[in-house]
Amino acid sequence: MFNTFSLAFLAALLVMCALRLWLAQRQIAHVMAHRGRVPENFADRVDLKTHQKAADYTVARSRFSRVGLAVEVAMLLAFTLGGGLQTLHDFWSARLDGLPTGSH
Repeated sequence: MFNTFSLAFLAALLVMCALRLWLAQRQIAHVMAHRGRVPENFADRVDLKTHQKAADYTVARSRFSRVGLAVEVAMLLAFTLGGGLQTLHDFWSARLDGLPTGSH
């Protein structure tokens, strides 16, 4: 069913997804661990409530990025292994074959 290139592509995709999920989880853990205290460099400019609001936003954004990753992977698989690029080629080449060069 899959050739060597397809398996390598899937392996690379899996590694990319795993790394992005791992990095997002590390970011969330780090932000949550430091949510209760404003860093010294910013203590004179940012109050604790604002810092916590920013931390909560960062965590929410990181969690939502997982949904974006799932959509990206689904679209990538649909266009590559799912035949989406071939479908687009077939659709447009049937409509554009008779046009002179440079025409729109």
